[in-house]
Amino acid sequence: MPASHIRWTICSFLVIALSLGEVGSSRAEAIFKEEIAPVLVRECAGCHNAEKAKGGYRLDTVGAMLRAGESGRAPIVPGKPDESYLFNLIATSDVDDRMPQKDEPLDSKVIQLVREWISSGASFAGCDTNEPLSGMVAAPHPAPPAAYPRPLPLRAVGFGPTSEVVAVSGYHEVTVWKSDDGALQGRITNAPSSIQSLAYSPDGSLLALAGGNAGRQGEVSLFALGDGAKRVLGRFNDVMLKVTFSPDGKLLVGGGSDNSIHVWEAASGKELRVIQQHADWVTSVAITPDGKQIISASRDKTARTYDLDTGELQTTYAEHEGAVWVALPVAGKDQVVSCGRDRSIRVWRTADGSTVAKIERLSAEPLDLAFANERLWAAFSDGTVREIDLAKKAILRTHKVGSLPVYTVAAGKDSVAAGTHEGSVHIFRPNAETPFSFVAAPGLNR
Repeated sequence: MPASHIRWTICSFLVIALSLGEVGSSRAEAIFKEEIAPVLVRECAGCHNAEKAKGGYRLDTVGAMLRAGESGRAPIVPGKPDESYLFNLIATSDVDDRMPQKDEPLDSKVIQLVREWISSGASFAGCDTNEPLSGMVAAPHPAPPAAYPRPLPLRAVGFGPTSEVVAVSGYHEVTVWKSDDGALQGRITNAPSSIQSLAYSPDGSLLALAGGNAGRQGEVSLFALGDGAKRVLGRFNDVMLKVTFSPDGKLLVGGGSDNSIHVWEAASGKELRVIQQHADWVTSVAITPDGKQIISASRDKTARTYDLDTGELQTTYAEHEGAVWVALPVAGKDQVVSCGRDRSIRVWRTADGSTVAKIERLSAEPLDLAFANERLWAAFSDGTVREIDLAKKAILRTHKVGSLPVYTVAAGKDSVAAGTHEGSVHIFRPNAETPFSFVAAPGLNR
């Protein structure tokens, strides 16, 4: 067996030993769960998952780890690290053979822990075979910086039941600001490094977020705003992109890089169903105002609708010519508005997926959408926020708020908020000629 074939799969080799014999000592279990599993998630899961399984090996679930890859070789000989191909490859000084490939060698302490783990019987901390490996890595996220040295790109903003405060994505935190003067009101920590989506529950008691570390970990979690308690609803092997509450607040729907839509019960955190219809990342999820349908968008160039109670696919819209970034219900109509990489905004019927209207050949790419004040607000890649009259298929007003992309736009009770690549938040209010703006970076010294 050529060594080059094995190099692809060295990270996965660590866990083939799960199928070899009984669970060993508690020390070996602790080593795997606390020391080795985090290294696998951090260094290996990006190349060994359902979407990209190099060498035929996967690290997305424990069950997948039990299956041999293309080589058919078990890399571990329990109790005999020097006879284990895995240990030889991570410990070798030959840069052509050493793994991880095209990267720095593993720390000598990690290599020694792998030796100890194999010597102890190559056991692991037991878990459900369908649980993602990332679910075994449950350590709290690092604390955010006390003061930001520079602004961060803002991927998510969100209003609660009122528009008095706006929540903003930060680094390992959500920051909360007064929307009228930009004063910092709070910092919700123990969050992923990158937060892609924020959603308040209808009663304002919960804050849901989706995010993660691209190529390594993803998370959907709930924070109780009364006492700050956190519940993780799902851990994944790659970043999660969107989360939203049902109108009654009882359900939470999320989607992301696993190409799936997940439905959770908000009160218990129980996952009710997983919908697997898209062939690429789920970039957006929304729920119709009547609480009956889920609407999704995906990089697979489609947007779809489903029955919320059963998860049954109802309609597929496939008229976009590129990735679809957002799909939202049009209030009061059985219609959806969607936008995507093809620089178009389209309106289509939920009943049959037929196109009602479209605005094409836009000068920039629309990245996010929100309805407010009887208008569609769109965030664009050229640093603009545009107010659109869908009925007239006309852009009513263009607000230039920067030179780099506006990634996110969210509607509140009487306001609209937009977040930019430069780290600024812009609050639009009725009858105001210009938005109120501030930089959402705690402690930034300008």
